[in-house]
Amino acid sequence: MKFEIKPDIFDNFVDAICIINEELRPVYFNSSFANLIEESSMALIRKKPLPELIQIDDFDWEKIKLGCKAILESPVREAIFRTKNKDGRMQITWKSMRDQDGVYKVLIYFKDVSLEDVLNRKYHEEISRKEETIKALDQHLFQISLIRDVLERTTTFDDPLVMLRNLFAHLSGILNIDLAMYLRQESNSSSLQLMTYTSTGKIELEQREIRDLSEAIKPHLFTNDLSHQKFGDYYWLSFRYLDDSDRQKYFIFAKKVEFSYDDENLLETICEPLSFSLDNRELFKKAMTDELTDLYNHRYFKVRLDNEIHEHAERRRTFGLLLLDLDHFKKVNDTYGHLVGDIVLKVAAQCLKDFCRSTDVAARYGGEEFALILPDIDESSMYLIGERLRESIESLIIPIPNQDKPLKITASIGLSVFPKNGKTTTDLIASADEALYQVKNSGRNGALISKKIAA
Repeated sequence: MKFEIKPDIFDNFVDAICIINEELRPVYFNSSFANLIEESSMALIRKKPLPELIQIDDFDWEKIKLGCKAILESPVREAIFRTKNKDGRMQITWKSMRDQDGVYKVLIYFKDVSLEDVLNRKYHEEISRKEETIKALDQHLFQISLIRDVLERTTTFDDPLVMLRNLFAHLSGILNIDLAMYLRQESNSSSLQLMTYTSTGKIELEQREIRDLSEAIKPHLFTNDLSHQKFGDYYWLSFRYLDDSDRQKYFIFAKKVEFSYDDENLLETICEPLSFSLDNRELFKKAMTDELTDLYNHRYFKVRLDNEIHEHAERRRTFGLLLLDLDHFKKVNDTYGHLVGDIVLKVAAQCLKDFCRSTDVAARYGGEEFALILPDIDESSMYLIGERLRESIESLIIPIPNQDKPLKITASIGLSVFPKNGKTTTDLIASADEALYQVKNSGRNGALISKKIAA
């Protein structure tokens, strides 16, 4: 019997295929079908109807019979049906076909879909694993980027606590932290001192409230039971480190919601190098700070001035240099002694600190001379700045031990602007110094901007 589709094309199919007649008996089957029904006798196979040959549980054979009958008896003769057994392992598809004499037969296609389901499941599991891997890589990239950003911020010239406060603000914005604090053990004491803190805009806390909170959590720090605990309205995380003098220091973070595992890992990864950076910066500050006035010393001033020249040259921006000399300071020492002279220097230094912006650099240049670097200031502003500082110094009232009358001081100020008055450290200092001595030679207690033009 000839078919429109020659049956022998199915001989090498992996899936079981048979063609049945109107009595549901096979007129063709391939070797996979014989393996499926575990019967090798062709004659025996052809004698039995399909339901007796297939030993697969849970098939709705009535549905299959009705489907085959519909194909064989329907005038349309074009139909495809599919069904699975109850465990979903085996799928049967049956469709109409006919021979060249116009006699319709039914092609039955048996497919074991359990392997396909396994492969499908494995495929989706693999996709899920890859998505998790991508998510983890994204998290790692975020962490690396944040850690690099943190480390870059620790290399600024800012005061260590200013740097830490700015860094806390940065982390708070990224990780949605509501409160960050840094506590350090005081020298020769077991008590902890609140060094700096950052409170985000979401939770506005007064300085008094912050200090009350820090006092309340201190006992929990010593007993190591603060982390992952809800204390008050906050969930807390704390990280403890020791400095070179074995003093304890704590980085403390608080949120209104609980910290995630990723938050904790990231903060711990950040705090460890941050702790070392603070130690190094404290040592650096000691090496670069004048002990008497707590201003930067001459060495640091020169390094910073070199740096500002390079940076402003790259950005094509101007900045100012101010040199200040206390008038008749030798007379103060000669009249009241060096202890009073030291008091005068400290008061003048504090005046400079109060006068400075956060970006300015105040240093003790030597003796009774001070220097101030003013980034991103143009020539038109420099004289006004110098005059305001001169007035601030003149308005100081300095109490003197064992004296009824307080001491008043004045200052002479010389100003120069980069790059107009100098393009190198030496030239810029020389221009400001020259202006300073012109003021001194003109009666002191004044401010003058250099008129020297750099080559």
